Amino acid sequence: MNYDIQITDSLLRHISSIPEKIRKKLSRESNRLRSNPGTSVSPIKKLNGWKNLYRLRLNEYRAVYHVDEKSKTVTLLLIEHRSKVYDLLGHDPDKNQPTSRIIADEQAQKLLEHIPSQEEFAKAYEQTLNEQPSVNSEDTDSAPLPSEFNDELLDSLNIPLNYRQTLLNCKTREELLFCGIPDKVLEKIIDSLWPPRIEEVANAPKRELRSVEALEELAEGSRPLESFLLVLDETQKPLANRFKTDDVKGPWIVKGGPGSGKSTVVLHCIMNLLWNHRSQFDFERRPLRILLTTYTKSLVRASQQLIGFMGGEKFRNQVEIVHVDELVKKHLPSNWTLRPIFYSSRNTEINNLLSNAIRICQTKDKSFPFDENDKEFLFEEVDDLIGGNEILDAEQYASFERIGMGRRLGRNQRKHVWSFWEVFQKELTSKNLCTRSQRFAVALKNSKPIYDYVFIDEAQDILPIALRMCLKLVSNSKNVFVTADRNQSIYNSGFSWKRIQEDLDFRGRSTIFQRNYRTTREIMDAIHHILDTDKQIDDETLNEQHVLQGEMPDLSYTSEEQEPEILKEWIPRSLLEERVGLGCAAILCPTNAYCEKIADVLPSKFNAVAMKPAEVDLTHRGIKVMTMHAAKGLQFPVVAVVGLKRNEMPWKVRSGSDEDQSESDQKLRRTFFVACSRAMRRLLVVGNQSQPSPFLEGFDEENWNVLSEL
Repeated sequence: MNYDIQITDSLLRHISSIPEKIRKKLSRESNRLRSNPGTSVSPIKKLNGWKNLYRLRLNEYRAVYHVDEKSKTVTLLLIEHRSKVYDLLGHDPDKNQPTSRIIADEQAQKLLEHIPSQEEFAKAYEQTLNEQPSVNSEDTDSAPLPSEFNDELLDSLNIPLNYRQTLLNCKTREELLFCGIPDKVLEKIIDSLWPPRIEEVANAPKRELRSVEALEELAEGSRPLESFLLVLDETQKPLANRFKTDDVKGPWIVKGGPGSGKSTVVLHCIMNLLWNHRSQFDFERRPLRILLTTYTKSLVRASQQLIGFMGGEKFRNQVEIVHVDELVKKHLPSNWTLRPIFYSSRNTEINNLLSNAIRICQTKDKSFPFDENDKEFLFEEVDDLIGGNEILDAEQYASFERIGMGRRLGRNQRKHVWSFWEVFQKELTSKNLCTRSQRFAVALKNSKPIYDYVFIDEAQDILPIALRMCLKLVSNSKNVFVTADRNQSIYNSGFSWKRIQEDLDFRGRSTIFQRNYRTTREIMDAIHHILDTDKQIDDETLNEQHVLQGEMPDLSYTSEEQEPEILKEWIPRSLLEERVGLGCAAILCPTNAYCEKIADVLPSKFNAVAMKPAEVDLTHRGIKVMTMHAAKGLQFPVVAVVGLKRNEMPWKVRSGSDEDQSESDQKLRRTFFVACSRAMRRLLVVGNQSQPSPFLEGFDEENWNVLSEL
């Protein structure tokens, strides 16, 4: 039985710095790794003292890999010149054993054949105290580079000629970071100057490498790192493997917190369906039609790209990946002309319509209990709750369970809300307008089964009526796959697993993914507190196991005037320590106006751009500044969350009751949690010193590195 080959994220990124002849040599040796990786016959050697760790000789380079006999996998960890590889590994080639540095490092100990005793650990720790610190721990970014650039080095790294002079002029870490070359080139340089040690590599996520030739594609720039999907773990594989057979019985509901791999599993399931169907060699079988929809535009774009890299181009006409609001357009009647309208306190058109409807209700009934201050509440109630749940009459509304809607309403108040809804619908129709849920209602009636399978990702932000429309589009109601995390619900008030399960005729087919592959344990431990006051919290998806370990997140209290200064110091330092370029950092703000302010005050060398939700450009070669809402579904190695000031995050609702304020606060708490969980490796939260946000109250400073100054 052949072994599967995996590769760590850190090595994937480093691979393009390895000479072409070495990559080709590795490709030629791939059969040896796939068939018999655990032999100790030249050019392979078992490393003593390590748990199933081997080195493969590749001319003057060495590849270090781990063999898992149980799962039949080979994981490539390091590939480096023989003069460097053993130092990175922490192995003494003369004594053929791990060095004290590895024995003293708790993260690296899991790679050892035996856990060191307390005496061994103490002795190793004492020996490592006198070691010189890594160049990455220099206090200032003005520190000189560990070695000057020259043509020989740049040739060995395959650096394009048009970047040579720029790099030759760089003498310090700061000059290198801000020299303006593309991030991919910069990260290749950084990895060469400060290659990652095994302590970092051991915790790096693993990705599938279906062919060693894919390394060549990566080095040539034709495949980004993200195109290599994360390896599925033992809790994810069984679910994905069900879709390799003809006996696939659903529906399927998957829960999981941020970074738990829900979306990755969805893509594996889709591709397994397609390949299995194609392998049957039954020419009378019609091709499968599959829908994947979600509420996050960035997730739609990423899924489209990844499906292509997985071989989905062969099935281009069989898989439709589309945003749920785009999906509704496809299923409206051809004669539908009403324009959808959305609530915004700054939108004059919707505010005038709401005011007119309120005045009409007040004129008709002097006891009407709502006024101008209730516009936002009323719109959300009629669009999200009444329309979103397909409530058809006043009696049904009177008895409907309004979970998570904040303001409590008695039977008499609900009667008045229903009266408002009837008036408001007439106002909308007179202007040739409609609410979002009205569009879904029409599309639902017009929908017909056209797909064999429907996958709904991040369902917590999709209205129930939209979910029902998706269900009507599938030919077999059992062929539905839903993922969601209630703790990340920032758009859909009153998300309820119970209602989804009722719609799906759920029969115990629920899976919970509890491993976080994106964000470090230290970050997630620190930010769990944000959701402590949320009564609708889903503890199951917060109880995660963490694959990655790293630095504690940073917390700073400062004035608005000093906030940019903190960012100017923290972001470059964090990027260099994580060996990534400017494009890998994001600053997340409460509002678009705050984004504009931050982008304007940062130095031009940061190339910071404020991006509205519809304008988010992940390819921008600079700092991305966006709202916390816009970052939903995205991830960045380095993230700063700013603007945590009383009355601004959370902000006061413009109208409504204390209950409305409470519900708004809970939504914004979840938004703050989502923003912080976008950070993969480094997180900074900046609170206002004189008026700190209540969201920061009760933070356990044992989990945060509180910055006094930078």
